[in-house]
Amino acid sequence: MRKNQSPFFALLVGAMLFSCTSGESAEASKLPPRNEVPTESRWKLEDIYASDDAWKSDFDRLKPMAAQIAAYQGKLDTSASALLECLTLRDELGITSGKVFAYARMRRDEDTANSNYQAMTSRTESLLAEVGAATAFIEPNILSMPAEKLTAFRQSEPKLAPYAFYFENLLRQQKHVLSPAEEALLSKMSEVGQSSENIFTMLARADMKFPEVKDDKGNMVQLSEGRYRTFVMSPNRSVRQEAFQKLFATYAQYRNTFASTLGGTVKK
Repeated sequence: MRKNQSPFFALLVGAMLFSCTSGESAEASKLPPRNEVPTESRWKLEDIYASDDAWKSDFDRLKPMAAQIAAYQGKLDTSASALLECLTLRDELGITSGKVFAYARMRRDEDTANSNYQAMTSRTESLLAEVGAATAFIEPNILSMPAEKLTAFRQSEPKLAPYAFYFENLLRQQKHVLSPAEEALLSKMSEVGQSSENIFTMLARADMKFPEVKDDKGNMVQLSEGRYRTFVMSPNRSVRQEAFQKLFATYAQYRNTFASTLGGTVKK
């Protein structure tokens, strides 16, 4: 009896493959460990942070920065300077949060089996959910101001000029902004919403093992997502066929799990 296949399965695998880079060479028979990959073929994450310790220094700053911003809750309508200070701090927090997340996530993606960087990414996601909840009051508080007061603040404080589009866009979306408590709740839920993606990443990037296929020269080469794109562009039909069949046969073994993770992402 033929097994039922989820309609999500083909969609998920196809989208994933087109999102993969084709930077891997199909010359080596086995996938090299990261320490054997040429430097010029690696991400240069030192441009973000010189070391994990430097990353940790900024990571430790995030919660105090969020607490500093939270002190402005209910006070944004007191003066133009209070509004400017809060928005400036939020911008700094956003930039730092982005760097912290990008470094941890990309370190994890270099080697998804590395438990240290898995933990760094998980900690970052948890902290960013807390930070988002602590700062969720800002937009509801701005929107609760009388329009004429916000206009007066913008006219009296020239440094608020760069936020002109932000204010206009915020007013345009006013009916979609929730109360501070509701916005905070949504922020706290962001980590839960990340679970399906994390499960997919660990399964597809760390746990799944692809078989070997024969390349154009007749050599047996380990298949991977990156190498797959090279193989399916081969002028040799048998190479294309074998790569296609073996890659999708591997994914098919986990079709139900992949469909569940995609379903969880769609529903969040």
